[in-house]
Amino acid sequence: MGPASSPADVMRAARVVAVVGASDDHARPARGVMEYLLAAGIRVVPVHPAGGEMLGLPVARSLEEVAGPVDVVDVFRRSETAPLHAREAVAIGARALWLQPGCVSEEARRIAHPPGGAPPGLHGDDPLDLRDLAAELRLDAQGEGRRGHGAAPAGAEHVEVHEALLVEVDQLDVAAVGVQCRADPFQDVLDLAHELGRHGASQGVGGRDGRRDGTAEAAVGTLIRAAAVQMTTSDDTARNVVRAGELVRDAAARGAALVVLPEKWHFIHDAARTHEGAEALDGPSVRAAQGWARELGVTLVAGSVSERVPGDRRAHNTSLLIRPDGAIAAAYRKIHLFDVEVGGTSYRESDGALPGSEVVAADAGGVRLGLTVCYDLRFPELFRALALDGASVITVPAAFTATTGRDHWEPLLRARAIENQCFVVAAGQVGVHANGTRSHGRSMIVDPWGIVLAQAPDEECVVVADLDLDRMARIRATLPALRHRRPDVYRG
Repeated sequence: MGPASSPADVMRAARVVAVVGASDDHARPARGVMEYLLAAGIRVVPVHPAGGEMLGLPVARSLEEVAGPVDVVDVFRRSETAPLHAREAVAIGARALWLQPGCVSEEARRIAHPPGGAPPGLHGDDPLDLRDLAAELRLDAQGEGRRGHGAAPAGAEHVEVHEALLVEVDQLDVAAVGVQCRADPFQDVLDLAHELGRHGASQGVGGRDGRRDGTAEAAVGTLIRAAAVQMTTSDDTARNVVRAGELVRDAAARGAALVVLPEKWHFIHDAARTHEGAEALDGPSVRAAQGWARELGVTLVAGSVSERVPGDRRAHNTSLLIRPDGAIAAAYRKIHLFDVEVGGTSYRESDGALPGSEVVAADAGGVRLGLTVCYDLRFPELFRALALDGASVITVPAAFTATTGRDHWEPLLRARAIENQCFVVAAGQVGVHANGTRSHGRSMIVDPWGIVLAQAPDEECVVVADLDLDRMARIRATLPALRHRRPDVYRG
């Protein structure tokens, strides 16, 4: 963009705007801005790690996924992400990057302005007159319309520009600007949402006790509070279901929006008795889990249950992803069965279980989740497939043996998180079960850098941690190992 461009020129010339941090929530400023831009005849590309659809538009999970040229990248994210978004905007050839008030950093300027160019500075010889900018951006309510597209869209008279800074750079214009579409009936709600967005991000999801309807908050900004539930399951299904419900409620009370139960949370015994605890997916244990998700407003990974297979004494070891409305979003049937000899004990899971054959990832609670179960942890190919399918969080409900868990549990979890630059939430069984086997426990939550955010002691309990999706995006952008893969030369 040439040195004669002003912020108003940028907006007038824009035909495609990518909105990073897009939201489908009417109470969030990003939603109002998208509606305003669409009404003004601009093509809008929502960008959010969860993907999906907003305002009838497909959502890109990152700027790298945006197809075609982008004029302006409009970011609704915290200030520390400015360098990341500047780097991404340069990479995709965007003409301008617009950030919220106070978010432009020196690092972002350095990224946007390559070495050897003219030093960045404010546009023009004099400080930008914000009132003039506001007047230029505000549509003419008399009917002139925006860039000749016809009458001004509803609410245009409520557009306010709070702050603007245009930095002249060789590759990118970085502007800090707060433009919000204000519709009178929602003025107070938007004001409140704006304040929460500016001041609440550092507090994490746990900073609020619930939504307006009393259920747990699904996400604030790009933080999601996750919980791993650790249990000592017996062969008494009724007792196990009651105990699981208590622990899920504890997790929700601590602010968790994503709760993961361990493997076989409803019934554990040896393979010969697996059929005793097997249920259909509309059985009492699953219905109880659906009820907890609906009651508490949480996304629940119901660990794994023994899923009855008609006409077969063997069952699937099935992990269920349940949405906050209680609906089952996905079912993953464990692919790798635990037929091994360790610590002097022989395990033959295949005597009582059938293997699955499908890799499963699904969207729920504002994030894409990849599903695995226990022994799957030893197969990096499965985790890579989930990461390539867009999973930001991979869940590992488990009943890892005490013998293998002592040496392998943590290294494997951290390796899978590091390799795939994603969060891993691993909920384990702990202690001695009715069949005499002992589970390792040490449930943990690991971040994309391999840092253990939370780890359980050797008892039934809940551990929680905030998953920062912005941090994951920064790691993937600055150490782009997933993009450096060479599947064309791999064998086996």
